[in-house]
Amino acid sequence: MNPQGYPSASVPLQGVPYGQPEGPGMVQHTTVNIIEEPPKDHIIWSIFSFVYLNPFCLGLAALIHSVKVSLCVLINK
Repeated sequence: MNPQGYPSASVPLQGVPYGQPEGPGMVQHTTVNIIEEPPKDHIIWSIFSFVYLNPFCLGLAALIHSVKVSLCVLINK
């Protein structure tokens, strides 16, 4: 039931005894899959900052970071 790469956790329900009085014990589980969206790279803003607003080489640092993020998105890392 769990896809590969997703850990499963078992948490007992509070205030509910395990199983039914007339039958064998049975525990209910709930699985929630959270899919993360890729980070935004803001490459256009980084290029603008590199060309026009480059005090202390912050524009260069922003451009390098944006290129790294866009490459990671391309290779699905």
